[in-house]
Amino acid sequence: AYSMVIRHELQPYGVNVIEIMPGCFKTEIYNIQKMRESTDTVWYRASNEMRDEYGHDYSDKVKAYTIDIQQKIVAKDPTWVIDSYYEAIVAKRPKLLYRVGWDVLF
Repeated sequence: AYSMVIRHELQPYGVNVIEIMPGCFKTEIYNIQKMRESTDTVWYRASNEMRDEYGHDYSDKVKAYTIDIQQKIVAKDPTWVIDSYYEAIVAKRPKLLYRVGWDVLF
């Protein structure tokens, strides 16, 4: 919504506003090992009452889920994002929105 407002505001001045929406890519931002360590840290800091409420295997379930998600939706080639930037810059009529990655296609 923000880019739509900016696009509308800058259109009279001949400025094109293009939005590039990257999804999850296998980079340091989406590092499974760090996510697992964070899950462990939060879990070990939780009270016994909370662990009982969630179940003592909850941490393992969360870690298994993150691995499953990585295999299903995390794109492995971040050059897709670079290609989208390039196309947005050089195209005579660029798209208003570039969705890049498996998880943003829906």
